[in-house]
Amino acid sequence: MRLKASIVACAALAVAALAPALAQAGIVNGSFEENLDGWTANEDLVQVPGISFHRDAGGVADHRYDPVSGDFFAVLTPDAQDVTTLLRQTFTTRGGVFGGWAAFLGEDTSPFNDFGYVRIVDAASGVGVFSTSLFAAGIGTVGDYGFTPWTSFSTRLAAGRYTVEAGATNVGDGSMPSYLLVDSFSLSEVPEPAAWLLMLAGFFGLGAMLRRRRSALA
Repeated sequence: MRLKASIVACAALAVAALAPALAQAGIVNGSFEENLDGWTANEDLVQVPGISFHRDAGGVADHRYDPVSGDFFAVLTPDAQDVTTLLRQTFTTRGGVFGGWAAFLGEDTSPFNDFGYVRIVDAASGVGVFSTSLFAAGIGTVGDYGFTPWTSFSTRLAAGRYTVEAGATNVGDGSMPSYLLVDSFSLSEVPEPAAWLLMLAGFFGLGAMLRRRRSALA
Protein backbone atom coordinates (compact mmCIF):
# COMPACT_ATOMS: atom_id res chain seq x y z
CA MET A 1 0.00 0.00 0.00
CA ARG A 2 2.89 2.35 0.81
CA LEU A 3 4.36 1.70 -2.65
CA LYS A 4 1.05 2.46 -4.34
CA ALA A 5 0.68 5.66 -2.34
CA SER A 6 4.21 6.71 -3.27
CA ILE A 7 3.60 6.05 -6.96
CA VAL A 8 0.41 8.12 -6.88
CA ALA A 9 2.26 10.91 -5.06
CA CYS A 10 5.06 10.98 -7.66
CA ALA A 11 2.58 11.02 -10.53
CA ALA A 12 0.65 13.84 -8.86
CA LEU A 13 3.89 15.79 -8.40
CA ALA A 14 4.72 15.46 -12.09
CA VAL A 15 1.26 16.51 -13.24
CA ALA A 16 1.09 19.38 -10.76
CA ALA A 17 4.46 20.67 -11.92
CA LEU A 18 3.53 20.65 -15.58
CA ALA A 19 -0.14 21.61 -15.49
CA PRO A 20 0.28 25.33 -14.76
CA ALA A 21 2.82 25.65 -17.55
CA LEU A 22 0.56 23.98 -20.09
CA ALA A 23 -2.56 25.87 -19.08
CA GLN A 24 -3.76 28.67 -21.31
CA ALA A 25 -2.15 31.83 -19.94
CA GLY A 26 -1.44 35.39 -20.90
CA ILE A 27 -4.84 36.13 -22.49
CA VAL A 28 -7.59 37.32 -20.14
CA ASN A 29 -11.23 36.54 -20.95
CA GLY A 30 -10.33 35.20 -24.40
CA SER A 31 -13.83 33.82 -25.03
CA PHE A 32 -15.65 36.94 -23.80
CA GLU A 33 -17.54 35.12 -21.07
CA GLU A 34 -16.96 38.17 -18.84
CA ASN A 35 -18.21 40.69 -21.42
CA LEU A 36 -15.21 42.87 -22.40
CA ASP A 37 -13.23 42.54 -19.16
CA GLY A 38 -9.52 42.60 -19.96
CA TRP A 39 -10.05 44.21 -23.37
CA THR A 40 -9.72 47.77 -24.60
CA ALA A 41 -12.60 48.71 -26.90
CA ASN A 42 -15.33 51.22 -27.65
CA GLU A 43 -18.17 49.38 -25.94
CA ASP A 44 -20.74 51.13 -28.14
CA LEU A 45 -19.20 49.48 -31.20
CA VAL A 46 -18.13 46.10 -29.78
CA GLN A 47 -20.93 43.85 -28.56
CA VAL A 48 -20.81 40.43 -26.92
CA PRO A 49 -23.79 38.40 -28.13
CA GLY A 50 -24.49 34.67 -27.96
CA ILE A 51 -25.62 34.41 -31.58
CA SER A 52 -25.28 36.43 -34.79
CA PHE A 53 -26.39 36.24 -38.42
CA HIS A 54 -25.09 37.31 -41.79
CA ARG A 55 -27.76 38.97 -43.92
CA ASP A 56 -27.99 39.03 -47.71
CA ALA A 57 -28.77 42.01 -49.94
CA GLY A 58 -32.45 41.68 -49.10
CA GLY A 59 -31.81 41.74 -45.36
CA VAL A 60 -32.60 38.03 -44.97
CA ALA A 61 -30.47 36.02 -42.54
CA ASP A 62 -28.61 33.37 -44.57
CA HIS A 63 -25.88 32.20 -42.18
CA ARG A 64 -25.87 31.72 -38.41
CA TYR A 65 -22.88 32.08 -36.07
CA ASP A 66 -22.73 30.43 -32.66
CA PRO A 67 -19.85 30.76 -30.17
CA VAL A 68 -16.77 28.68 -30.89
CA SER A 69 -16.41 28.07 -27.15
CA GLY A 70 -18.44 29.13 -24.15
CA ASP A 71 -21.62 31.14 -24.55
CA PHE A 72 -20.47 34.42 -26.11
CA PHE A 73 -18.22 36.03 -28.70
CA ALA A 74 -17.35 39.59 -29.74
CA VAL A 75 -18.77 41.48 -32.74
CA LEU A 76 -16.98 44.58 -34.04
CA THR A 77 -19.23 47.09 -35.82
CA PRO A 78 -17.49 49.87 -37.79
CA ASP A 79 -19.44 53.10 -37.56
CA ALA A 80 -18.01 56.22 -39.16
CA GLN A 81 -16.64 56.10 -42.70
CA ASP A 82 -13.03 54.84 -42.88
CA VAL A 83 -12.64 54.78 -39.08
CA THR A 84 -11.52 51.39 -37.72
CA THR A 85 -13.33 49.89 -34.75
CA LEU A 86 -10.65 48.26 -32.57
CA LEU A 87 -10.50 45.56 -29.91
CA ARG A 88 -7.15 45.14 -28.13
CA GLN A 89 -5.42 43.33 -25.30
CA THR A 90 -1.75 43.50 -24.29
CA PHE A 91 -0.08 40.46 -22.75
CA THR A 92 3.32 39.10 -21.79
CA THR A 93 4.47 35.57 -22.59
CA ARG A 94 7.46 33.31 -22.04
CA GLY A 95 6.81 32.10 -25.57
CA GLY A 96 4.20 29.72 -26.91
CA VAL A 97 1.35 29.26 -29.37
CA PHE A 98 -1.23 32.03 -29.73
CA GLY A 99 -4.49 31.24 -31.52
CA GLY A 100 -8.12 32.16 -31.97
CA TRP A 101 -11.09 32.28 -34.34
CA ALA A 102 -12.55 35.03 -36.54
CA ALA A 103 -15.23 35.52 -39.19
CA PHE A 104 -16.03 38.37 -41.57
CA LEU A 105 -19.63 39.26 -42.43
CA GLY A 106 -19.73 41.39 -45.57
CA GLU A 107 -22.88 43.48 -45.88
CA ASP A 108 -21.76 45.95 -48.53
CA THR A 109 -20.80 45.94 -52.20
CA SER A 110 -17.66 46.84 -54.17
CA PRO A 111 -16.01 49.25 -54.65
CA PHE A 112 -16.69 49.83 -50.93
CA ASN A 113 -14.16 47.31 -49.67
CA ASP A 114 -15.14 46.96 -46.01
CA PHE A 115 -12.63 44.70 -44.24
CA GLY A 116 -11.71 43.09 -40.94
CA TYR A 117 -8.50 41.63 -39.53
CA VAL A 118 -6.72 40.15 -36.51
CA ARG A 119 -3.02 40.79 -36.02
CA ILE A 120 -0.25 40.70 -33.39
CA VAL A 121 1.81 43.84 -32.81
CA ASP A 122 4.84 44.59 -30.66
CA ALA A 123 3.47 46.21 -27.50
CA ALA A 124 6.30 48.75 -27.27
CA SER A 125 6.46 49.96 -30.88
CA GLY A 126 2.95 49.15 -32.11
CA VAL A 127 4.50 47.62 -35.24
CA GLY A 128 3.08 44.40 -36.64
CA VAL A 129 5.09 41.32 -35.70
CA PHE A 130 4.27 39.53 -38.98
CA SER A 131 4.15 40.75 -42.56
CA THR A 132 0.54 39.53 -42.90
CA SER A 133 -2.39 39.48 -40.48
CA LEU A 134 -3.39 36.27 -38.73
CA PHE A 135 -6.85 36.76 -40.23
CA ALA A 136 -7.89 39.17 -42.97
CA ALA A 137 -11.01 39.35 -45.14
CA GLY A 138 -13.04 42.02 -46.94
CA ILE A 139 -15.56 42.68 -49.65
CA GLY A 140 -12.67 42.48 -52.10
CA THR A 141 -12.02 38.84 -51.12
CA VAL A 142 -15.51 37.50 -50.29
CA GLY A 143 -17.50 39.47 -52.88
CA ASP A 144 -20.63 41.57 -52.52
CA TYR A 145 -22.50 40.50 -49.39
CA GLY A 146 -20.05 37.62 -48.98
CA PHE A 147 -18.91 36.14 -45.70
CA THR A 148 -16.50 33.64 -44.20
CA PRO A 149 -17.26 30.83 -41.75
CA TRP A 150 -15.55 30.79 -38.39
CA THR A 151 -11.85 30.51 -39.33
CA SER A 152 -9.10 29.42 -36.96
CA PHE A 153 -5.61 30.91 -36.86
CA SER A 154 -2.51 30.32 -34.76
CA THR A 155 1.13 31.29 -34.62
CA ARG A 156 4.16 30.69 -32.43
CA LEU A 157 5.44 33.65 -30.42
CA ALA A 158 8.86 34.19 -28.90
CA ALA A 159 9.11 35.49 -25.36
CA GLY A 160 8.02 39.10 -25.18
CA ARG A 161 5.22 41.60 -24.71
CA TYR A 162 2.57 41.79 -27.42
CA THR A 163 -0.80 43.31 -28.27
CA VAL A 164 -3.47 41.31 -30.07
CA GLU A 165 -5.54 43.68 -32.18
CA ALA A 166 -8.81 43.02 -34.03
CA GLY A 167 -10.19 45.70 -36.34
CA ALA A 168 -13.12 46.33 -38.69
CA THR A 169 -13.49 49.23 -41.12
CA ASN A 170 -16.44 50.55 -43.13
CA VAL A 171 -14.74 51.79 -46.29
CA GLY A 172 -15.90 54.66 -48.48
CA ASP A 173 -19.34 55.32 -47.02
CA GLY A 174 -21.05 55.84 -43.69
CA SER A 175 -23.71 53.18 -44.20
CA MET A 176 -24.01 49.44 -44.85
CA PRO A 177 -21.26 48.39 -42.41
CA SER A 178 -19.74 44.93 -42.45
CA TYR A 179 -18.79 43.07 -39.28
CA LEU A 180 -15.90 41.16 -37.70
CA LEU A 181 -16.56 38.32 -35.24
CA VAL A 182 -13.84 37.00 -32.91
CA ASP A 183 -13.79 34.29 -30.27
CA SER A 184 -11.68 31.86 -28.27
CA PHE A 185 -8.36 33.73 -28.12
CA SER A 186 -5.83 31.63 -26.20
CA LEU A 187 -2.14 31.35 -25.45
CA SER A 188 -0.52 28.01 -24.59
CA GLU A 189 2.80 28.98 -23.10
CA VAL A 190 6.10 27.11 -23.11
CA PRO A 191 6.68 25.48 -19.69
CA GLU A 192 9.29 27.15 -17.51
CA PRO A 193 12.53 25.16 -17.02
CA ALA A 194 11.75 24.73 -13.32
CA ALA A 195 8.44 23.10 -14.18
CA TRP A 196 10.14 20.64 -16.51
CA LEU A 197 12.73 19.79 -13.84
CA LEU A 198 10.01 19.09 -11.27
CA MET A 199 8.12 16.94 -13.74
CA LEU A 200 11.23 14.95 -14.66
CA ALA A 201 12.13 14.49 -10.99
CA GLY A 202 8.68 13.09 -10.36
CA PHE A 203 8.91 10.61 -13.21
CA PHE A 204 12.46 9.56 -12.32
CA GLY A 205 11.32 8.95 -8.76
CA LEU A 206 8.42 6.87 -10.04
CA GLY A 207 10.76 4.81 -12.21
CA ALA A 208 13.17 4.22 -9.32
CA MET A 209 10.39 2.93 -7.06
CA LEU A 210 9.13 0.58 -9.74
CA ARG A 211 12.64 -0.82 -10.23
CA ARG A 212 13.03 -1.39 -6.49
CA ARG A 213 9.68 -3.11 -6.41
CA ARG A 214 10.67 -5.48 -9.22
CA SER A 215 14.01 -6.24 -7.47
CA ALA A 216 12.22 -7.03 -4.20
CA LEU A 217 9.78 -9.37 -5.93
CA ALA A 218 12.66 -11.17 -7.69
